[in-house]
Parts: sequence; C-alpha cells; structure tokens
Amino acid sequence: MTRSPLRRAGFRLTAIASLGVAVVALPVAAGAATSSAAVAARPAATAAKLAVLPRMVTSPPGPCGVGTTVSYDLYAKAGTMSLPGLTGTVPIFGYTATAGAALTAPGGPTLVACSGQTVQITLYNGLAEATSLLVSGLPGVPDRTGIPAAGVPKTYSIVVGAAGTYLYGAGLTTNAEHQSAMGLYGALVVRPASAVGQAYPAATTTFDDEAIVLVSELDPALNGSTTPATFDMRTFSPKYSLINGQPYPGTSTIPTSAGKRLLLRYLNAGTQPHSMAVLGLNQTLVATDGSPYADARHVVAETFGPGQTADVIAAIPATATAGTTKYALYDAGLSLNNNATTGLGGALTFIAVGANTAAGPTSVVTAITTSTLPVTITGFTGTITSATPGAAITSARYFVDSTSGLGTAVGSLAANATSPATVSEPLTSPITTPGVHTIYLQGVDANGTGALAQLSFTIPVATATDTQAPTTSALALSPNPSNGTVPVTLTAQASDIGTGSSDIASATVTVTGYTGPALTVAVTKSGLGTANLLATIPAGLASGPHTVTLTSRDTAGNTSAAVSATLTVDTVGPVTAGVIAAPNPTNGKIGLNSGVPAVRVTATVTDAASVVGGAEGFIDTVGALGAGFLFSPVDGQFDNLTEAVYADIPLATVATLSNGPHTILVRGKDALGNWTTATATGALTVDKLVPTFTGITLSPTSVLLSAPTVALTLTGADGTGSDVVGGEWWTGSTNIMAGTGTPFTGTNPGLAIGSLAPGTYTVRVRIIDAAGNWSTVVRTATLTAALDAIFANGFETGTRPWGWTSASTNTTSRLDVSSGAALAGTRGLQAQGNNTNYVQYNYGTGASPAWPTFDARFSFVPNGNTSSGTDIFVAAGTSYNTANTALRVRYRLNVGQPQVQIQVGTANANATWTNLVGGTTVNTIEVVWQAGTTLQLYVNGALAQTLTASNVSVQTFRLGSVTNTGNNTLMYFDAFSAKRSTTPLFGP
Repeated sequence: MTRSPLRRAGFRLTAIASLGVAVVALPVAAGAATSSAAVAARPAATAAKLAVLPRMVTSPPGPCGVGTTVSYDLYAKAGTMSLPGLTGTVPIFGYTATAGAALTAPGGPTLVACSGQTVQITLYNGLAEATSLLVSGLPGVPDRTGIPAAGVPKTYSIVVGAAGTYLYGAGLTTNAEHQSAMGLYGALVVRPASAVGQAYPAATTTFDDEAIVLVSELDPALNGSTTPATFDMRTFSPKYSLINGQPYPGTSTIPTSAGKRLLLRYLNAGTQPHSMAVLGLNQTLVATDGSPYADARHVVAETFGPGQTADVIAAIPATATAGTTKYALYDAGLSLNNNATTGLGGALTFIAVGANTAAGPTSVVTAITTSTLPVTITGFTGTITSATPGAAITSARYFVDSTSGLGTAVGSLAANATSPATVSEPLTSPITTPGVHTIYLQGVDANGTGALAQLSFTIPVATATDTQAPTTSALALSPNPSNGTVPVTLTAQASDIGTGSSDIASATVTVTGYTGPALTVAVTKSGLGTANLLATIPAGLASGPHTVTLTSRDTAGNTSAAVSATLTVDTVGPVTAGVIAAPNPTNGKIGLNSGVPAVRVTATVTDAASVVGGAEGFIDTVGALGAGFLFSPVDGQFDNLTEAVYADIPLATVATLSNGPHTILVRGKDALGNWTTATATGALTVDKLVPTFTGITLSPTSVLLSAPTVALTLTGADGTGSDVVGGEWWTGSTNIMAGTGTPFTGTNPGLAIGSLAPGTYTVRVRIIDAAGNWSTVVRTATLTAALDAIFANGFETGTRPWGWTSASTNTTSRLDVSSGAALAGTRGLQAQGNNTNYVQYNYGTGASPAWPTFDARFSFVPNGNTSSGTDIFVAAGTSYNTANTALRVRYRLNVGQPQVQIQVGTANANATWTNLVGGTTVNTIEVVWQAGTTLQLYVNGALAQTLTASNVSVQTFRLGSVTNTGNNTLMYFDAFSAKRSTTPLFGP
C-alpha cells in the first residue's frame, strides 16, 4: 500500500477535534480609505472603502457592485514577524490597506473586481527604496520607474476583462526581485459580472465557499540582510514555505460545511514551483492563470510555477462530520519544515468542516426614507426572517450601491432580535446624487449568513434652474507624441453631477496650429448628467508642441472651464553618434570574445521628443530604410530618449570583406517611425595579411637562472596590414600550434626564463598583428642558462683555506680538514668549539654585488660538543662585522640533547631551539634568507623555524666555530653549498 506523503513526514491522519474553526462569512473584499484628493474625485457612493483581509472567504459571494470603477489604496511598507525556529523577528515587506496599519506578515490584502470594471489602485511607498505595482496577466504598461522613497503616490488604472485569479506585486523596477521575495505580493479576484456564485461564466464553476491560498517562500538570509537591495538573489535559499504569509502552525484554517463546493484560488508568489494537494479530497481544476478549461480536469495535486495561479473546486462530502472533520491542504512536494527544525511546518493548513445547518435568514428592504425636495435619501426599513421559527437574528449589515467591503452594521436591530425582525436604519451618509441607487441588506442568525436583499431607487434631477457649469476632465490624446501622419484621438469626460445635474449637450475643442475646418466632438451620455467625449484631430500638424483645449456645455447652457493638454508632433528622426566596431582591426576569424563570434558595433541614438524605437546599420553603402542589419538596446528595451545600441556582424560576413578600410554606417528611428536623415559612421579595418619579421636577438644570450628576464628584440617586424602588437615564444626543436606558446606584448619584451633548467635552448618566436593574424615564419635564437650557485665546497682538495677565501687560524689542532671529519666524500672540516675557528668566503666584490636572497646548506655533526650556545654559521653584508650581520645559526647541548636555532642580526631574540640527531649521525642544516621578508631554518629536510628578516643583503659568510663561547670538543662540517635562489633543497 502506498503511504501518504504526510504520513511519511510523521503526520498522524486522525481528526483533530481541538482545532475548532467557525465559518467566516465575508462579502467581496475591497480597498481602504484613500487620500482626501482621491476621495473628492470619486462619486459619493464609492468614496469610502473598508479594509480588506489577506485571506478571503465568502459564503456565498455577493453580486457585483454598481458602477464601472472600483478603487483601492495599497501602502507598501516594512514590518517584522516571528518565525518558528528563529529567535527574535525578521524584517518583511508587504502591503496594508490603510496608512496606520501595522505589517505583521508578508503579502497584502485581497482585491476584488468584476469583469468589465476598471480597477484604480493608488500605491503609497513607505519603503526606503523605489517601488512600483504590476498585476500579472492583465493589460497595462509596466512601470519601470516607480515611486521613490517617500515619493508622490501613483494611481494605476487597470481594465479587467475576463474573470479569474491574478497576482499583483512589485513592478519591474531595479529592486523588484528582492521586493517580491520579501513580501510585496497579493491577490486580485475578478468575478464574472453576471454569474453570481460562479468563478467563471461556465455553470460548472459554481461554488458555495471560497478561499485564497497564496503560497510563497522566505529566506532569513535575505530578510535579515542589512542591505537587501544588494543581496545576490542567485543565493536565495528559502527556509520557510508560507500560506497567506504564515508557515504552519501559524496558518489559518479554511472553514466550510459538509456538502459544499469549496473554490480554492491558488497563487504562487514564490520563486519555486509548488504542488498543492488536499489529503482525502479530489480537486477539479477549472482554470490556470485566469484561463478556464473547456473541460475541467480532476487532479490529486496540481503543480504551478512562480507567478502562476490556479482555480480548483473541492467537493466536501455530505457525510463530513461538523466540528471534527478536517482535510490537510499542503505542498505535496513536502516543503513542510520550518528552517530544518523538527516537526511539521511550512506550506500546510486545514480545511475545517463546520456545522451543516439550514441557510441564514432572508432579508427584505421594504422602503426608502427620504426628505423633502431636493430629494435626500436618509435611511431605509427592512425585515429579516430566519428559516428557523422563533430564531434570534444576531446581526445585520447594509451596503450602498456596492457590496464591496464589510458593510455597515445595522444599529437599529435589537440584540438577538426574534425573527422576523424589523429594522429602521438611518444612513451614515445621506444620498443626494441624482441617478439610480441600491440599498443591500444582509442578516445573520445561528444558521449562518443570509443572502443579500436589495432595493433600487432613483433620485431625479433637481427641478430648479441649473446655473452652474459642468466640469470637463480626463482629457487624453492618442497617440501622443504623434509623427503627424495619422489622426490623433481625443477622449475626455464631462459631468454636471453636483453642479445642477443637467445632461451634457455639446463640447468644443481647439488646437493651436490647426487651420482646417472646425473640429467636431461626439458626446455620448454615460449616465445621468455625465457623458464621454470623443474627437479626432486630423493628421498633418507641423512638428512641435500644440495646445489642445476642450470645454463642455450642459443643456442649461452653462460652459465648463477649459481643460488643456499638449500634443507633441514629432516628424524628425533621432541623431546617431559614436559608432565603434570591436575588435578593430579584424581578420574575420577572431570575434568579440569566446561567446560572441562576431564583430560588435555599438552606437548611441538620441531623439529630442520621442523615445528611440530602433536602429539599423550598413557596411560601406547605405541601403533603403529598414533594409540594414538591426541593432538591439543595451538595456534590453527601447524606452528612453537616448539609447545605447549594439549589433553583431557575424565573422562569416566579415571574412568576405576585402582587405583594407571599411565604413560602418548607422541610422536610428524613433518610436513614431521617424528615421534619421543622416547616418553616423565608424571605421572597420579588415586585415587578413600575415605579419613578417627577419629575425630576433636575445640580450644576454648566456644568463644565470636567477636573472628575472632576457630582453627580446624583433628585427624587421612588419605588420603588412596592421601593426605588430606582440607574439609568443617557446623552447624546443619543433614548432607548436599558434597561440599555445608563452605570450608577450610589444616588439621588445622581456622573456621570463626563471622556470628553465640549466642548459642550452633554442628560443622560437612567432609574432601577431592587431587583427589577430599570426606570422607563418618562426625565428630562432640560442640561449644558455646556468645555475645561480654562489659557492660550493666539500673540503676535498687544496691546502688551507681549502678553496675558501680565508681561515681564522693556522693551528691545525683548532681548525683543519681530516678523513675523520668527513661527512660526505673523503674529507671534512673539524673546528674546535672554544675558539674562533672558522673558514670564510667573500663573494660580494667587483662585478658580483650583494644579493638580497640567499640559500646555504651544510652537513653537521656536533660530536658531543657541550657548548651552551655558539655560532656555527654566520652570513653578513659588506666588510664582515657585527653591524651588518644578516643571520646566524647557533648550536648547544641541552641536557644531553644537541639543538640548533636561527637568529636575525646579533641579538638572541629567538628562544626556540630545534633538536638534532645525536651521536655520529649526520644532520643537514639549511637556511633560506629573503631580505626584508623571512629567515627560515630547515633541519634534516623539515621546516623548523621562521623569523622576520632584516633588509641586509648577503656578501660574506663563515662556517665553523664562529664564536669562542663553546668548549674544546671538535665539531665536524662538510658538503657546503650556497645559491641565490630561495628554493630549499630539502632532504639530507
């Protein structure tokens, strides 16, 4: 038997009776109160908006509201929240419906509209960075600029067409990616205008209850960052999965009743796919991304990606037990832990079955309360009747013209009034606007929330003489700017509401610079005292700004104040400049880089009035408009007055061009279709000719390997098409593939030869020109490299001082060579420890100056010498003396253990000693000196001590009993070698 994923996660599939959930009945959610300026501009019946909830549950949904526009306020702000498994709180982003509301979870309120309506969302930015708004899947031009921190609010107007579930959130500003991840998202529900209780026009989408299930993720590394705007989103790694802004167990349950059809509106505001399942229920998928299926699909779980939405209906069995049955709704991908802590968490909640009883009470609006003329609606009366005889009516609420929001509580209803209950309710805001109005009434009893009742009525136009002028507003011109070759459409609105309520009779429009017949304005009545205005401005206006002025006139003869707008006519194309080709020169084989096998042409296109719309290029000869190769904007979109553009000419095309100079010609056009009258030009040199040279010289031709470089000079170098810029070199008897040698630049480079071994080499050179052409000829020269040894001596030959510069004494009992002291070969140096008995080598004279790097190595046997501290090797600078001592190696016998140490200069600052092997075993001592950097001691091949070196350069050194602080036991030395390099020899 296949085990449930939840059971595998450790979840026990038993009803949890302790998690009692009450069914919450809410009307269609709406936006919060807006700014005073926005309120003043709206009809009185829709000016006030109530707060909305992040999670919406309706049972059943009410009808669509009256009117063509719904308005909401969203406040983008920062807040904090607590998370399971974390101490303290983490910062979050989100939206609230009011300015003063605290943000305690990511996400925003659920917004609701009906198909065909216009949704106006006013966005207030309370963040410390710019932000904008985008509704995915609905028409609108993306706002890539947004509102700066503490900037002026923006109103986004969106015409919603088909019904569906849509995701809104951070728009396409620079910071959108991390803003969305931190919580700038929410749900917009669009209902079918004429199908109450259905998700879509099809009857198969009928439902009783519904819930928003908005899935997202949270990464504490992003939210806790002190600079989230610079967070690398490639490292975004969510530790929490959320439903409606919370991880389990903080998620809210979804209430419903037995036998109900529950609509689940899934939205993925995260960065990862989610597969949502309901344990114990099948789901009927009716739509994705607001697009309904012709034939619904039955699924156990449906996976939807970032930014997607899905609508499913789950049928609750009629046998489900009220107050006990619960169905787990969870991410079937098992994102069910909180920051890797134990126990269930993440994207998990429950559908809880409540009481399955009769429907709520029936309401009737019986009459409207009015005052004398001019007509003012001041209240209404109604009756609320329960389906259960004698039941108590617990509460009631009413709506005016729209069922958006939570409504207004009916204050005239007595507490627990007995059914049927009569109410006589005054309106909180009397209605005076002429036209059709509707009062909705809804009651609640122990059975639940009843259906909405409604009564419509009309306020007639005032009978008094209208002496007030109408208002003209919303003047818009399209296209604007225009290229003057097409007519421009003018739209506007006129209203006499509140200023006499007369109908709009006519309108007049004038355009500066227009000399044709008088323009006609079509007036279409859109409601009592309101009209839409439409006019056409003919093509042919001169280039430049034109002022369009519009007035309207009501049937009483009153003329409105004029409104105006500027129509920009742009007939001039943009200016193109800065044409550059790269690489240049080119041989037609080497592209811009390994990922772009082409010559890239860049330019700048600037227009004075319209955004740039494109650009094209030609090689050598200009063709017809639109016939050239196309350019792309560097920033990915043509949306500015100045655009940096580029185009790639394939290498296959470049290779067909002749050798020599060519001209790249570029011209741009603006978004209105105006091409520039002149092209901008740039040079491109094609060079497919190989460079030549007659020979090479090396200086010097014999070097020590310690020398950093050898000078190379090219003789007779000639770039037959373009200049020689460098080449490559290698050693060996054969040629190699071009481009695989050691590169150099210029014609007189230095060749680094430090990695060569001692020997004689044939140095081979090939050159390259600026176009990337390699020479076919390879020239050679001979180089001899020698070791950088300074001095080596094994005391095998010669008489005193046995190959050294000098010896400290002629007394053979104190200092001599003998076969008994031989540690390598047949003879070695023996030195008595209680006197200055040493040999000295002077190197730094004449043409051989002092060297800052030095490596010395010798064999040593203490032979039982009991010195408590004597120098056995010292290196110094010019004119050997204590003032310019560089380094010393010291020996002692400590409690029977022979030891050595190093010192810098004459002070005994180093207290560390390293053990030697006693008896007759040979020890290898090696010191490595780097002036101003380090002094290192190696004993028998192992690094033993490291000190900081002084800036002394070494010229002389002594070996033996350099100081007279020891005793008279002979010490043995042999196999001495010294070199300039600082690579230790290691090993014995």
